[in-house]
Amino acid sequence: MKSFSLCCLFIGFLILICLPLHSLSYQFEITSVGTSAVQGNLTITNSSSQPVTISFPTSGHFDIYVDGSPSSVMYLQILTGMTVAANTTVVQQVQHYAETPFIPGWHTAQVFMLLYPHQAVGNTEPFYVESPQSDYNNLFYELNINTATATEVSATLSLSNLSNFLWYYVFPTSAIAELRVDGISCEYEYISEQTDYSVVCGDTRFLDLLYIPSIAISPGVHSLRAHLLMDGHPAVGPTVSFNIEPSSSVNDPVIPEAQTTVSLNPNPFRIDLTINSKAPGELSIRVYNVKGQFVKGWKAAQNTTWDGRDAKGIECPQGIYLLNIKTNTGVVNTKVIKLK
Repeated sequence: MKSFSLCCLFIGFLILICLPLHSLSYQFEITSVGTSAVQGNLTITNSSSQPVTISFPTSGHFDIYVDGSPSSVMYLQILTGMTVAANTTVVQQVQHYAETPFIPGWHTAQVFMLLYPHQAVGNTEPFYVESPQSDYNNLFYELNINTATATEVSATLSLSNLSNFLWYYVFPTSAIAELRVDGISCEYEYISEQTDYSVVCGDTRFLDLLYIPSIAISPGVHSLRAHLLMDGHPAVGPTVSFNIEPSSSVNDPVIPEAQTTVSLNPNPFRIDLTINSKAPGELSIRVYNVKGQFVKGWKAAQNTTWDGRDAKGIECPQGIYLLNIKTNTGVVNTKVIKLK
């Protein structure tokens, strides 16, 4: 008898909750579709003569499910609520954010009320995602030089997508682009692993690029151009010029790797890379990745090691790294391969 009474009380509680919700009607409309996001308006109408209050277990009230999957947004576990006054219509903005871009084609969107369990409300809306474009000519490029010396040139390449479609390309190596001085490449040996790269519509992405020659760049005016590492290595963006003063080449000479007194062992390496120099005095070492991003720098005696970690002590991923080593007799620019 006691169990029966508790059951009746629970059913009565559910009725008290559900009856007010049945007086609400919902209309869902998509307002915008991005490469990995959908936004819309949910119109909620209370046709009864009593206000309806809904209590939610989290900070979120409504979520858009796409193809049956919820948004990647995480809501705070705090009690919140909303009230729809009698004979009133309110509009709630709703959205869906995905961790990865939508697959091209048709999709369905449905709003869910974030109760336990989540409850579908309103109508289902279809939307279409266009196939991404991959023609490099559909991006707008700018190249800006950051530093230019006889031993290295660094620059930033910006890639802007001014269209209404996603730009997407799978590059065949670990690098996206490279710099060339007077049309000459550094001929880095990039890791043969596919790299997915995308630029969403209306967005701009930036690549930090580094050019480290094996022999010092001669004094005078030189040209710099960025090349994408896709089929044919097309040149993109403007050609920019820089000047190397005679003193830059004299004070910071680069010695070809075959003629240096610096040795790196083992190469490729997995854990520790040993750097030995026969030149007397201190070594100044800087490590960059193939994107031109600074990894780590330090000064050491003639013999030192690199443990494959960056300046924060985090282990670097496998790939090609560029070493700039200054000795009393000159500068050595060389590359090493780090394995897993």
